[in-house]
Amino acid sequence: MTASPGSRTDAERLRAAVARLLAVLTLVIVTAALGPVPAAGASAPDPASQVSWSVSPASAEGPDGRRTIDVAVPPGGSVQEHVLVRNLSEHAVTFDITANDGYLTASGRFDMRPRSHAPVEAGAWVDVVSTLELGAGDSAVVPVLLQVPADATPGDYSAGVAASVVTSADGLVSTEHRVGVRVDVRVAGDLAPALALDDLEAHYVQSWNPFTPGAVTVSSTVANTGNVRLRSEVSSSIAPWSGRALSVATQTPDLSPGAQTPVVVTTERVWPLGPLRTTVALHPAADTEVAAGAGAGADTIAPVVQTFTTWALPVPQLLVVLGALAMVLALRSAVRGRRRRLALLIAEAKQAGIAEATGRHGAVRDA
Repeated sequence: MTASPGSRTDAERLRAAVARLLAVLTLVIVTAALGPVPAAGASAPDPASQVSWSVSPASAEGPDGRRTIDVAVPPGGSVQEHVLVRNLSEHAVTFDITANDGYLTASGRFDMRPRSHAPVEAGAWVDVVSTLELGAGDSAVVPVLLQVPADATPGDYSAGVAASVVTSADGLVSTEHRVGVRVDVRVAGDLAPALALDDLEAHYVQSWNPFTPGAVTVSSTVANTGNVRLRSEVSSSIAPWSGRALSVATQTPDLSPGAQTPVVVTTERVWPLGPLRTTVALHPAADTEVAAGAGAGADTIAPVVQTFTTWALPVPQLLVVLGALAMVLALRSAVRGRRRRLALLIAEAKQAGIAEATGRHGAVRDA
């Protein structure tokens, strides 16, 4: 049968469909490469509208090179400090100057309580101006008066002094941006440095390669239970009950009184030899910048040591041994089966030979 000139064969229709599909895919790829088209009227932020500033410790004359403000004050005493605020923007900015209690985040970084939280400790002892207006590129020294109440409990406290600006997105959401200085205050009196090691756990992490050792992971929580700001070192010693110990140590962040931080110590290259003697030691050390000359040195704090047993079962090695044993048993069973079959064949051959010999003997006798 011959197709008419106006008709299309199945092959032609298939080629046309493939061509249309390729055209659509090409359009999609080009559109994705170009990316979204900017909305009408959208533009990049004007650099002149950006706000940039810095805050640093200072003397009454200007910056003094300190990173934080560290002061020791008796109960009822006061001290005059200063911070330098620099406007790095290309236009005038009015900054809010605030003070509040300081704290350590979960990652060990210092931060200041938000404005919505009223200060209850050192942040409430700081007196600063509420606002500061600076022209483009200008700077100013801001007095910071610290007044400690007469009934303040001896020990270490943290606060922060910050310069902030509030920005809003389309007038709907307001965001406060702060840049500040850490203020550490030691109230003189009886100092009681102390640390605690809590929530102690250890487990063995298998290496499923039977020829590679595993690791022991020890997790704990270090808490500052005293009234002095401290830093410490947590060490983990892993040893079989008759072997050489492997030791690893890690540093904790600076902890204010009442603060705590999680600590994880991992000891690598530990073979699974059953019970492992695990010793975890917390060695406190008074922060040198704050405790110098204050009688709260590391020798006044006893280390915290805990020893326990961590089980490391040689599971991969046992699997290899069991596999090898299974192969030996299977091979032994196969050899025994082969021997039985060979013995059976020999016995059958003997029986056949005997039967054949008996038949021949009877035939000769009959003849």
